[in-house]
This record gives sequence, structure tokens and C-alpha cells, in this order.
Amino acid sequence: MKEENIRDFVDFLRKSTPDIRKYLKDTAVLVVTHYDADGLSSAAILAGFLQKIDVAFHIRVLEQLDEESIENIRGLDYDVVIFSDMGSSVRNILTERLRRSRIIIIDHHPVLGGEDRNRGHVYEYNPFLFGLDGSTIASASTIAYLFAKCLEKTCVNLAPLAIVGALGDRQDLGERYSLSGLNEIAVTDAVKNGLVKVEIGLRLFGLQTKPLVTCLENTMDPFLPGLTGNEGACLLFLKRIGVQPVEKSRPRTYSSLSEDEKRRLATELVKYLLSIGYSAKQAESIFGTLYYLVREDPVSPLYDAREYATLLNACGRLERYSLAIALGLGFRGKTLHKAVSEFMKYKKILSEAINRILSEEKYIRHFDHCVFVDARDLIPQKMAGSIASILSSSRMIVAGKPVIVVAGKSKLKISVRKPWNALRRYKNLHLGEILAHATKEAGGFGGGHANAAGGLIPEEKLEEFVESFNKIIGGGGYSKSH
Repeated sequence: MKEENIRDFVDFLRKSTPDIRKYLKDTAVLVVTHYDADGLSSAAILAGFLQKIDVAFHIRVLEQLDEESIENIRGLDYDVVIFSDMGSSVRNILTERLRRSRIIIIDHHPVLGGEDRNRGHVYEYNPFLFGLDGSTIASASTIAYLFAKCLEKTCVNLAPLAIVGALGDRQDLGERYSLSGLNEIAVTDAVKNGLVKVEIGLRLFGLQTKPLVTCLENTMDPFLPGLTGNEGACLLFLKRIGVQPVEKSRPRTYSSLSEDEKRRLATELVKYLLSIGYSAKQAESIFGTLYYLVREDPVSPLYDAREYATLLNACGRLERYSLAIALGLGFRGKTLHKAVSEFMKYKKILSEAINRILSEEKYIRHFDHCVFVDARDLIPQKMAGSIASILSSSRMIVAGKPVIVVAGKSKLKISVRKPWNALRRYKNLHLGEILAHATKEAGGFGGGHANAAGGLIPEEKLEEFVESFNKIIGGGGYSKSH
């Protein structure tokens, strides 16, 4: 059934091509996208496509689509507005408010407000409309890529960006941490056209480009407690297992290791994770599918698609959107240097925040059905999701409950993640739906996927929100009967 649904989705894209092509003639387009790696990859794909067909465009990066932002977009009066990585949850509002514009929604979040795929001036491309789970098998960047390829065949060269966006959205949920479903179409296209090669190996950050110590220190997925963010501990770990981190006064890289050393590193990393309480499955997550962009310099941080995604994520979280999109459009040199610099800032903020959260009791509050982390004085607002992902995917908080992270001032950013060690227990809970309800009750708005969601609320409503969220989780979720 899934393969049939995938075919139906792609057929729907193809059939709408003539209409879309007609609307894009002699016009200016506004692309509205999200600030995470998937949203920024989507924007770069759409920008590359619009450049190819010689259409003028502007890009606006948003955190959420709310009443104020929609009104601002209406005031700009573009003939065509493309929403990427957002839009489905407010489709009815967009349909009503932006009547003078042709609207294209490219999204992979749950659809709210009816099941119409097209309504007058609105075209919506969302896998959920075809019975496909957009949170696991279809990133917004992949949908943007398929959309672009249907309209312009030469856009196949944008397939690597779809892979980067999907990995940035943590959709590597297939066998051995691979991409599947609609995402796999982009992988197949990229491999077939000599743009990407796929291997199985250690999922360490910068494995092909960085010194070993830096690889361990910067790895966040999977998070390596005691090693991630701690250069000294990484040095001691390598020495302890008999892999010298320095040779002839030069830091060693993975490629400089002997086959015996490579096996020893892999074995000892698994043993280390088991020793600190990881399950066998979690420990083995250090291995997985690797995607390399073969037209990039092998020593570039853009060579490994996961590393590329991390750079985009860092730029987005630190509000350096133009850097991220410029990378996607092929700019290198100073642009890449600046992006790497932003990543170093991002990593430093994350490491320091995690260490303080774990060492100072004031930041964590345990409720009956969730764990609340108050990071308002530790991180920029847009980094709440990064902290939530790290805490929920490691054993640093062993509560086995959904993790809520709050950041920002006045208008607070809320990010929620299910705990990796209790996904089965919460498999029937949809965090996006729960957060949409709890934030609305608190005078804000939110939504997202089943396992990860985000929103915004007024600062004065924080306690009310947390209590409401905790109560809903305790009741087994949210439905219209609540």
C-alpha cells in the first residue's frame, strides 16, 4: 500500500505541472520557509529551481505561521507564494486571507482543516494527504525536490540537498539509519547521477574531514555522554583504547588509522555506550548509513550530508539564514568559512548549556508525566529544539518521559520530544496534536510531528501550559473528547 501511495503522490505532482508552470510565468514569487535544516534546504532547492526557469523570487524565513506573519505576507501582495516546511496546519486561513495570490504549500506536517488537495488558488503537496507519514519518509526538502524535478528535469542536480534536509530532520529511520519512502527517491536519483555515494560506517561527525578527537567531541547524533563537547575526555578515551590521537605532532584522522585501529575504535565505542547504560540497540546506533556528496571536496564539511545538515541547522538556529541558503545555491569560499564559524558558536552554546542543565538542579523540574527544562537564560530561542533532541535521545535524563524545553523572553519557544527509551510506551501519543491543544489553551500556537513538536506561548502563561501538557499526557493524549 505504501508503494502505491508513493506512486499516487508523485503522479499528483506530475499532473499539476502544467497549471503550476502557467502561474509561474512573468511573475515574482515569495518563498516562505522554516529556519531548520529541512526548511532551509527546501528554500535552497526552490531558489535553485526558480533560478533555472528565470523567475524572480524573494525568501522569507519564519519560525511559525501565525496571524501576524500571515497578515504581513498578505500586505506584500505577491502573485505566487510558496510555503515550504509549513502551511498545512493553517491552510484554511491561508486560503481565506491570501485570496489575491496563488498559493503552493509544500509541507510534511499533519494536515488540518479538511482533506482537499486543491482548492481554487491553493495547491497543496503533503504526503499525509496520500496516507504517507511525513514525519518519517518524506521531508519538506524531498517534496520540494520532487516538485522542482517535475517542473524542470535538470533539477535532478538538487537531489543532494533533499538528502541533506531529510537527514537534518532526523528521517534516517530506515534500516541502518537510512532514508526510505519518498526520501529514497532523492537518494536513488542522486546515486544514479553520480552526485552521492552511500556507505555503511561509523556515524561520527566529520569522520572524513576532521581529526579523530574533533569527530568524537562534535558528535551529537548519537549523543556520546561524557565525550560530546569534552575535548579532554575524547583524548583520554582514544589513548585508553590504544588509538593514539596524535602522530608526529599532527592530529590523526580516521583515514590514517589501520584496519585494526578502526575495528578497535568501533568496538570500544559500543562498549563505552553499554557501560553507561545504553541498550544494545542504542549503542549500535553508532553505526549506520553514510551519504557523501561526491562533487564536494572530500575535506569539506559539506562532503558528509549529515555534517552539511548540521551546518545548516547551526546557521538557522543562530538566524544566519542567508548563509545557509547561499551554501545550498553553491556558494563556497568565504560563505562556507562563515558557516563553519557559526557552527563553532552553535556547538559551544549547546555544550555549555547541556553541562549547566545537568549540573545545576534549578534547570530541570520533574512532573508526573513530563520533564520540564527551563533554558531561558542559557540559549537563544531557536535552539530549544536542539537541546530537546539531545536530552531526549540520550541517557542524561533517565526519566523516560516526554521532555519539554523552553527558551526565549516574552514570547517563549516550546520544544517537546518523546524519550528514546520509552517510544513504545508513548507510541499512541501525537505530540504535535497535544502541543497544538496545550499552546492554544495558553494563548499561543504550536504543532508538529508525533515524536517532535514546537510552539510559542506568552511568558506569563508558562506554568499554565506545563500543567496543561502534563495533564494531557497523563490522560493518554488529546482527542476532541478532552
